Formats: sequence, structure tokens, C-alpha cells
Amino acid sequence: MPLYEYVCNECGDRMEVLRTMTKSDEAVTCLSCSAPARRVLSVFASRTKAGAGTGMASPGDFPNFPTPSTPGGGFGGCGAGAGGCACH
Repeated sequence: MPLYEYVCNECGDRMEVLRTMTKSDEAVTCLSCSAPARRVLSVFASRTKAGAGTGMASPGDFPNFPTPSTPGGGFGGCGAGAGGCACH
């Protein structure tokens, strides 16, 4: 069952709701102020190593991978043309 992210229209609180895909567009009420909330795009990060089908990757496996402190790292979505995402 997918985890969907919602933002309150009134107070701006973010929440995650575990629900079936068929109910993903149904109304959600804010847990803080009971106002309506809207579903937003959730982003995630995944690091993989080519050819590594098993085992855990370590930071040393990706010496050139940007870190959150690297300018233009692109974490959390579009890198605004910095090359940190799939859309640029």
C-alpha cells in the first residue's frame, strides 16, 4: 500500500497517509487543524551501483555523487538545470 504525502491548505502542515491507490484522491483532513489537505508530489532518493544486485552500498562506492552540502546537488527534486535530476 503506497504512502502519500499531503499538505494542509490552512496551516501548511505536511502529513503522510498510508492508503490504497484507489483512495489516493479522496479528501484528507489535517491532523493539526482539521482543514482540508491536498496531495503533493513526494520525492525520494535512491543510490544504486551498476552491477550490484545484492548487498548494501556504502558512501565510498559513490565518490562523485553530490552530497547535500554540494552546491547544485539536486537533492529533493529538480536541480533547476544544475544537472541534479532526471529532467535536466
